[in-house]
Amino acid sequence: MVKISVIMAVYNSENFLAQAIESVLSQSLREIELICVNDGSTDGSLVVLDEYANKDERVHVFSHENQGASYARNIAFANAKGEYLHILDGDDMVPEGAYKRMYEKAKRDNLDMLFFDAQVLFDNPSLAHKYPEFVDNYRREREYGGITTGKELFCRLSEDDVYRTQASMYLVSREFLRENNIRFMEGITHEDVLFTFLCMMQAKRVTHINEALFIRRVRENSTMTSPVKFENVIGQLTCFDEMYRFASVNITDERTKKAAVRMISISAKSGILNFSQLSDEERKRVDSSSFGVQMFVEAFGNRNGSVIHDGIDQVKMNSELKKEVKYYRESLSWKITKPLRCVRKVMKLMFGR
Repeated sequence: MVKISVIMAVYNSENFLAQAIESVLSQSLREIELICVNDGSTDGSLVVLDEYANKDERVHVFSHENQGASYARNIAFANAKGEYLHILDGDDMVPEGAYKRMYEKAKRDNLDMLFFDAQVLFDNPSLAHKYPEFVDNYRREREYGGITTGKELFCRLSEDDVYRTQASMYLVSREFLRENNIRFMEGITHEDVLFTFLCMMQAKRVTHINEALFIRRVRENSTMTSPVKFENVIGQLTCFDEMYRFASVNITDERTKKAAVRMISISAKSGILNFSQLSDEERKRVDSSSFGVQMFVEAFGNRNGSVIHDGIDQVKMNSELKKEVKYYRESLSWKITKPLRCVRKVMKLMFGR
């Protein structure tokens, strides 16, 4: 019986793959499988994957043209046999004994999701100075224990500002995902934001342990450290829109509403700030593309105009960012949504308050 299926979407991770795979295969919990999906890598990643598949029958390799991490993870989901699933990128790792600890806790308490913390591994010391926000980002100061619902834990973490969306920071029941038909939304970036939100809103039995059971690598030219692109903004807009749709129908209690509004607002503000970092050409793509304008108007205007206003006006902006915001306020999206922005719009439109 497979206890944990490790889901690894791989794209051009040749230099880090061996370390990631070894960290999985050397675990004391032997009843695991590693499902690797090569997402159209152009380096030697597929060669590395095939070498490990030939050496260890627990490694299963799938390969296809580049479709994005969500597509690759969903392929792995469809082929997984484990009771629980853990998502691990091809440049990250798990510490020794992590899967044994995860599984025993999740199995004993019959959990839908088990949350834990992570440690950060910087590729070189200079990155810790360049990206100080990552140093303590994945460690919580205390344990949020006790078996509770996903909504309750979501509220507790959000209220203490320690809610994290990274899908590698929890173990999730395969049966829970199947019963609730939860998959990664394909074709977008920031897919973890929406996936984690949907899981937490529907999980019935969850808990958190204050242990670092995942190792996050911070390196240059990764998703976390690469310059913002058009796709990042659209991904955040899409997550915002989907979370809104779910929350407006499925969240009724006041505490969860408040926590959800905070989470959704963060996604909206991030989208606006990332928009300000786009090149002139990519910003024009947003304003000239029917998809981009539609997303800005529908998500930020009709549904959440106050978030745009707050997301821009409440940020301490330097002179350069002020210029970027001025550009946005003069753009087509801003002009179209101007009549729709008002105070408390988000609460009124989302929850009828």
